Amino acid sequence: LESEIEAVEPFPPTHNHPWCTAQVRAAATESGLEVHELDAPFRWSEDFGHLAHRFPAALIGLGAGVEQPQLHHPDYDFPDLLIEPGVCLFQALVARLLDAEPAPEVPCSKPR
Repeated sequence: LESEIEAVEPFPPTHNHPWCTAQVRAAATESGLEVHELDAPFRWSEDFGHLAHRFPAALIGLGAGVEQPQLHHPDYDFPDLLIEPGVCLFQALVARLLDAEPAPEVPCSKPR
């Protein structure tokens, strides 16, 4: 009897671009939000990695808490308390980006 197991990860790793990360960090600080950076990368993969391989990007989380089931878990229930800080963060981020110089190394090729 023989068996073989192959693990296939369909998503590339997500690498946060330093410029994008700095913009998010500054927008969060300007919004009065606490910024926590993980000591280690997320252990799960994310399709966002495809975007981050083509364009400067930063994957962020709003932080639902350690007692909350993970995002794709069947028991996950989005905490409505995250809506206001999320909106504030994205308003500040959009305002910063409309004023900012373009991110370096933005590819100009058409999407595949």
